[in-house]
Amino acid sequence: MSATGQDTTSSNTKTFVSALITGLVVGGVYLTLFYVLHSRNQKIFQPRSYLGPPQKRVKALPKNVFGWFGGIIREPDIRVGEVNGLDAYFFIRFMRAMIMILLPSWLLTWTILFPVTATKPNKKLAGLDIFSLGNVGSEKKLVAHLLVAITLIVWTLFVLYREFNHFARVRLGYLASSSYAADPRSRSVMITNLPAQWETEQALRDAAAFVGAPVERVWFIRKVKPLEKLFDEREKQAYKLEGAEAKLQSLAAKNVRKGTTPAGADPESPDIVSRYVPLKKRPAHRLGFLGLLGKKVDTLEYAPEFIQKKNDELARERASLANYPLANSAFIRFSRQIDAHSFAAGVHKASGKRTMSVATDVIPEDVIWHNLSMSPAQRTIRTVVSWAGTIGLIIIWAPLVAFVGVVSNISTICSTVSFLNWICKLPGAVVGIIQGILPPVLLAVLFMLLPIYLRTLIKLQGEPRFSTVERKLWNRFWLFQIIHGFLIIAIASGLTKSLNNIGKEAAQIPTKLATNLPGSAIFFLTFILTVTLGSATKTFSRAVPFLMTKFAFILRGNAPRKAFKYDFGMSAIALSTAWPPIALLAVIALVYTVVQPVIVGFACVGFILLYLTYKYMLTWVCEQPVHLETNGFYYPYALGAIFAALYVEEIFLAALFFLRKTTVGYIFGAIMIVVGVLTVGFQIWIDRRTWKAATYLGTASKILGGESTENLNPPPPRPLSVDAGEQAFDHPATWRDGPVIWIVDDVLGIGRSEAARINGYGIATSTEGARMGEDGKTIIERGPPDQPWYDEKAHAPLTTTDVRTQTM
Repeated sequence: MSATGQDTTSSNTKTFVSALITGLVVGGVYLTLFYVLHSRNQKIFQPRSYLGPPQKRVKALPKNVFGWFGGIIREPDIRVGEVNGLDAYFFIRFMRAMIMILLPSWLLTWTILFPVTATKPNKKLAGLDIFSLGNVGSEKKLVAHLLVAITLIVWTLFVLYREFNHFARVRLGYLASSSYAADPRSRSVMITNLPAQWETEQALRDAAAFVGAPVERVWFIRKVKPLEKLFDEREKQAYKLEGAEAKLQSLAAKNVRKGTTPAGADPESPDIVSRYVPLKKRPAHRLGFLGLLGKKVDTLEYAPEFIQKKNDELARERASLANYPLANSAFIRFSRQIDAHSFAAGVHKASGKRTMSVATDVIPEDVIWHNLSMSPAQRTIRTVVSWAGTIGLIIIWAPLVAFVGVVSNISTICSTVSFLNWICKLPGAVVGIIQGILPPVLLAVLFMLLPIYLRTLIKLQGEPRFSTVERKLWNRFWLFQIIHGFLIIAIASGLTKSLNNIGKEAAQIPTKLATNLPGSAIFFLTFILTVTLGSATKTFSRAVPFLMTKFAFILRGNAPRKAFKYDFGMSAIALSTAWPPIALLAVIALVYTVVQPVIVGFACVGFILLYLTYKYMLTWVCEQPVHLETNGFYYPYALGAIFAALYVEEIFLAALFFLRKTTVGYIFGAIMIVVGVLTVGFQIWIDRRTWKAATYLGTASKILGGESTENLNPPPPRPLSVDAGEQAFDHPATWRDGPVIWIVDDVLGIGRSEAARINGYGIATSTEGARMGEDGKTIIERGPPDQPWYDEKAHAPLTTTDVRTQTM
């Protein structure tokens, strides 16, 4: 073994040790913070134990730390689905499935492959490389690796079979539950790219006649861009007015406390505001670009007049609504859930209209209204542009990510590239930190910026639902993860190890690259340690949200809506961006199971930590947005990622066997190719068997062979939307009233005075449920007056209509 190889191996060991120690220290700090803080703030550590509708609350965890962890472990996973929906449940289920896959892998590889690889005859590698496939010297020893690989692939396929079946049964059981069936969304269908001959109610009812059941309600969407502009302008100004009123009241209360009210103010003046706030201090804003340019106006005077003007303009435009052309989209609500699903499953075949898009389980909050009027041609062009932007970003990102892969092997680079020799002279611990800690951090920063850009691209292509945008974001973000987070890193890391004598051995670069790819395992090992020991414990500790409470005076503010969101809101996990990185960990663990078994044990422990962390978060801390719920459709994507990992593993092993250029190597490589082909066939079969069965009710018995569904008991649905019903799927700009202006009720009387003044403009205004304490802080007692609010005493939701009748 060369000196360079020994140095590299030693450096790899130091890199691993540095990453492990750093991860343990960081994890230990976060867990210590959790131990100290967890019983001090219920809102931060377990808000669901007292917030939200009573039927969706969970029992509080014990204050004792061991009881806390015990409570998390004992709570059934299905509870996550009952309080936060199937998407959250299957997120947890994915981590549990990975634990089921990795535990036997850990046992087999460490008990069989470790001794086989480490004992002589071998290639005398040292450090962690002693356990890698590259250290195997005897061809006979490869039998163990082949048999273990096939055994674990078969086990993984069995787990996948079980998980696909579980997905179908649980999803169908959830959809068929009496609670979900009572939700109007279960009977609602959205059609886009609607044929012109179907743009009458009778024609659409006739098109649904094959279902054999009556249609309850039909909505057609019109192209109302002018109305949308008026509607959005009014909403923006209403919330600006609320913020200005809160600022005014805070300033008045502060002046009273400090004795700095305007000198000479008439205490009997009917203008209460002038008694406490001088004219020049009243809230104001500019009318120009981004509020930075243009004329400066008094917000309290300007906003009500503006809102009143927009109300009048909206009323005139709505009166002539029939003059606006129809868009090529419609909504249908059936009397029964099974009829809605039968229509969606069979409308293409029954009508022969293949260009239509049909979606079930739709709610108004999920609809991107301005995207409903696009033609099929517009959507096609925009989709091409969107994908071009995505592919362009993949290309641009490649050198940045490759640089991260190079940094992960800086000890090899510094011995090869002369101007980097100074790095080789640094202490081993420093080089270990550069290789072990810096690359995962850089990779995390690069991936942090992607979701915002990708989400925008997907919206621009004309997707009609926010939930569909999130589903497609999952896939695109996953594409980045597998290409940049794995393939390019692995290639760049392996290429770095192939740089010695590159001028003399250029023809052997492909062979050397494949041979050295196992060496990239050190980066992925440090990556797993960073994500699991650092990120998981950070999330579990809730240290950052707890710290943010110390800045509540800034984050919460005094505007009632903002204060309500802070006091009563719960955090949420964006599964479309949180799940793909965890799927990437699964890919890394599975690909390197046989090539570098050291990874498997740490990955298994990592998934246990992630499972406990996210189970806790999604049961006691988070409130997932109802309108983004896909009822589990992320899960097949995640299981598909495991298939992708198996394909990479099979190709990887086949290539390594072939590169040995021996009879045994050729035979074993051919066997891995056969296993890969069988894996492809299995995926095609399971996809065809499961997808249609899990999509629509009524098809499961035909495809799953009569297997029973698994029941989940979702709580009674929350109100879907304000003033839903007959106008539920009419464009909001065509009917919805403006927000009720929510003002704080204060002891100075400013709130009630301003509410009466604004009501005089014909604008609904209320001080209900928000009052100002003696310290000038806003105290919130209920939700905004224009949103449903669950009244625990009456055990029924209060509607906006109830509030408007009290405030107008």
